[in-house]
Amino acid sequence: MSDFIDFITCRISIITNLLPMYQISLVVYLGIPVMVITYYRFKHPKVHPIILAAILLLIWIVQITLWENIYKNKLDLLIK
Repeated sequence: MSDFIDFITCRISIITNLLPMYQISLVVYLGIPVMVITYYRFKHPKVHPIILAAILLLIWIVQITLWENIYKNKLDLLIK
């Protein structure tokens, strides 16, 4: 059993070294609206996909702007 736990922790270490945590959290942060809009699309098939794509694009632009501002503020705090 301890070999299995060691194997899992090793794999987690490899993944976190290959992808820094900010990249993983950015993918999750951007992926949540995709899941919500996809769910909405399948629940209401009469909605035009171009409208949902435009909404998703606007959400992503807002999210990236927020992400950049927060990241920039954290760097400014670390430098000071």
